[in-house]
Amino acid sequence: MNRVDEIGPDEHVRGPQDAALTLIEYGDFQCPYCARAHAGLSALADEVGGIRLVYRHLPLADFHPLAELAAEAAEAAGSQDKFWEMHDLLFGHQDESQPRDLLRHAESLGLDVERFSHDLKSPLTTIKGLASSVLLNAEGEQATIPVDWARVIEAEVDRLTELVDNLLDMSRIESGAMP
Repeated sequence: MNRVDEIGPDEHVRGPQDAALTLIEYGDFQCPYCARAHAGLSALADEVGGIRLVYRHLPLADFHPLAELAAEAAEAAGSQDKFWEMHDLLFGHQDESQPRDLLRHAESLGLDVERFSHDLKSPLTTIKGLASSVLLNAEGEQATIPVDWARVIEAEVDRLTELVDNLLDMSRIESGAMP
């Protein structure tokens, strides 16, 4: 993957492959604003339809000391085809990300807990350093991420919904699905 907007074969994708719109979410399972953004994006996808969501880890360990471990837990669950279930659970229970909590989450999802525990410690699921590697734009220059997520989320959800509706309408018109 050379560009940040390209979707690789091993990425976490939810929604139709032929969606009219793909949204890429960079998130931290410990960030309360990311949880709110996730809820808003999920509601938008459910309401509008025809949207594909891509999730990429962006653990901000300086602010959220359990963020990397939570991301690693999602990856370990993903190795048992339960990434999205763990993803939703982690965002829904942000105060439950200690190692014992993650094992309990794995059990509640019906995962092989022994394998999950092993995968959690595996270098293949290690997320450390990812945040610094993804903060690059398509030209390889440092990208900017909004700091005040609460304000951005509250002010922009309605505008994002309107934008998505317009993009989907344009896509339907161009494809001939809409007069």
